[in-house]
Amino acid sequence: MLKDLGEDSEVLKIEKAVAIFQGLPKGRSAESIVLAYHQQRENFVWAESRWFERAFVDRIDQRLKRLVGQWKATAYGSSMELFWEYKG
Repeated sequence: MLKDLGEDSEVLKIEKAVAIFQGLPKGRSAESIVLAYHQQRENFVWAESRWFERAFVDRIDQRLKRLVGQWKATAYGSSMELFWEYKG
């Protein structure tokens, strides 16, 4: 599916941005995540994203750590529920 999309595709931009976050649970620093995003942005000539800053990455890192902790605390055979805040 993604191979059919052009470099300007919003879906492709989102996929590339999300892929950068895969380094967080592996111990990559928030600063290196922000740097990697901005390098990708320059490589693909994306518009500047003011929302992609250190504070944003820190919030994602904190939430991810909470979710991983919750997952590890979930007993085998049990289910884990995820709750999402809707700000609409």
